[in-house]
Amino acid sequence: MNRWSTARLIVASALAGLALVACSSETDDAGHGVQAGQVEKVSPEKISGGSKAELGLPTGVLTVKVVPAMDEVASDAGDLKPRDGVTLVGLAWTLKLHPSSDGRDVLLDDQTLESLPMPSFSLLDGNKKVSLPAEAPSQWYRGLVVGAKNPSVLQVEYDGVTQSVDLETGVVEGDQGAQLKDLESASTTLDRRCPADAFKPKEAALTHECGVRAVHVLPYVAGSGWAPNGQTWVVVDADIEGQATVRIGQDTGRELASPSDAVHRFAFAAPNLPAEVTFDFGSGISPVSVGLSSS
Repeated sequence: MNRWSTARLIVASALAGLALVACSSETDDAGHGVQAGQVEKVSPEKISGGSKAELGLPTGVLTVKVVPAMDEVASDAGDLKPRDGVTLVGLAWTLKLHPSSDGRDVLLDDQTLESLPMPSFSLLDGNKKVSLPAEAPSQWYRGLVVGAKNPSVLQVEYDGVTQSVDLETGVVEGDQGAQLKDLESASTTLDRRCPADAFKPKEAALTHECGVRAVHVLPYVAGSGWAPNGQTWVVVDADIEGQATVRIGQDTGRELASPSDAVHRFAFAAPNLPAEVTFDFGSGISPVSVGLSSS
C-alpha cells in the first residue's frame, strides 16, 4: 500500500469515527430532549415550584400545579430536557371527589359518578392545542412535562365548558365551577310550610298543603348540564299535598329524581336565588308563595 492509500485510509477511519460519535450524540439527545408538542409522563413529585390552582368540576375538586418553565425533569427514561427553542412546562394534578352531601345528591340527579362525562385536558401553545392524557377520576394523580414554544394556559374542558389556568400566575379564568368547590355550602335547609290562611277559599287548606324543605344552588346538574350563561340552577325540594304546578316566576322548571316519596325536586334556571317559589293548585285555589331567602 502506498502512502496515498494509507493517508486515505486514515482519513476515512477518522471520518467514520466522527460519524459514529455524532450518531451516538444524536441518539442520546433524542432519548432525553423534549420537542414542541411532545408529552412525557413523570412522577408528580418531580413537578416542584410554580403555582397552584383549584377548579370545581362536577366530579370533584381538581388541584393543579403548573410550572411554566423547567430546566430538567427526571423520569424513568432519563433526565428530560427541552430542545433549543422549546420550553419545558411542568404539570401535576389530583382530583378529590366530592364528599357525600345533599349538594352532591342533587348534582348527580340519581346518576353514578362513573356515568358522568369525562373532562379533557390541553395545553395552549400559541395557536395550537396540545392534547394531554387523562384517566378515570379515581386514578387522577398525574405528572406531565410538555414541550412548547409559546405556552400560555392549561385548559380543562368539561361537558362543553372550559376553565383555563394561567401558567404564570395560576389564576383560573372562566371559573364556572367556582360553586362546585364546596358542595356542602350549596344547600340550605328551609322547612317552610305554606300558611293555611294563604289558601282561598279557606276550605282548600283542608285537602291541600305545600312547603319548601330545602333549596340548592348549583352551576351543574347531571342530565341538565351547565346552567345557561349568566344563570345558575336553583333546585327546590318541595312537599305537595294535592296536584300543584311549582313555578319560579313563569318558569315551571324541570322535575328531577326525587330523594324520597315525600319530596318533589324541581330545577329552575335563574340569574340568582329568586325571592320565592309559587305553588299553583288551580281549580279556583289562589296560588300560594313561599319565600326562599335563608334569612
